[in-house]
Amino acid sequence: MIKNPTRSDFFMVMVNVGLLYVGLLAVDWRAKRRLLRKQRESSPAARGKRSLARKSAAV
Repeated sequence: MIKNPTRSDFFMVMVNVGLLYVGLLAVDWRAKRRLLRKQRESSPAARGKRSLARKSAAV
């Protein structure tokens, strides 16, 4: 069936490495989102400052 099994093995390894890399990126992205969410849930004073900064940046 397979004429060159080593080429097929190499392809499978590369696919697995690619999927591992994508998985690591997803984990990193989730960790960053969680960190941002924690920062957003800080004190009410900080929330007010951020709100003002957004309003002044939009103008």
